[in-house]
Amino acid sequence: MHRTRYPGRGEWFAAAGRPQQRRHGTRGEVSRGGRFEGQFVLLLMRFEVSRVENRRMNFQEISSWLNQGGVSAVPCSWLKAVSIFVDEEYENFDYDIIGPRVRLQIARVLQEHGYRQRTGREFEGPLGKIEFPRPARTLASDPASELEDLLDRGSGAVFATPTQILLATWRREGPSLSEERLLELLALVREQPANLDKTREWLRRSDRGPDFERALPQLETAQREGCEQRRKSASRSRLPR
Repeated sequence: MHRTRYPGRGEWFAAAGRPQQRRHGTRGEVSRGGRFEGQFVLLLMRFEVSRVENRRMNFQEISSWLNQGGVSAVPCSWLKAVSIFVDEEYENFDYDIIGPRVRLQIARVLQEHGYRQRTGREFEGPLGKIEFPRPARTLASDPASELEDLLDRGSGAVFATPTQILLATWRREGPSLSEERLLELLALVREQPANLDKTREWLRRSDRGPDFERALPQLETAQREGCEQRRKSASRSRLPR
């Protein structure tokens, strides 16, 4: 087996077959192993790009930072989003938003991990760009339209409320919603309550309504279980020690 040194890499690549013979002559002439080396380096480049992209899309890591910083965060990688929720006293008729106080708290956490705030709703850092969608202008406005606009533009990651996540997911997957995705959504509303009434109202106006209606009892049960668990945990934390 003959070994050929690839210029500038400092690594040795083994080329199978006969010993390679380099022809030194006019510019543009290459060794017989040049084609193999080029293909190998191309594979390395593709692997590196894939590794960087996987690093950029590590929503679990972003969620971990926020949870450690006191912000309730759930990774939703199927939407390239992180669900944010703080108010533990939320009820189903409320309208969840990510308010200024919570955004400041999130900004501090991101800055601790090397992020720079470019605008009031956009950050750049080690895992790529992260954005907040603008809130709905009124209670009658579509709560997920701004989130879907950001997703369509291909943002690196988007912070959204559980209601926005639920509504956008159902709109995008609808009748083709898999059992696995339904389980992920049940886990989401168990951890972070969403406005199921508002989601139902908006989906009722589309062909996604019947599918949501069939899953609604499961979502309501999961959300109720999560709320009860949080109330019990809050009560235990207030007991004298």
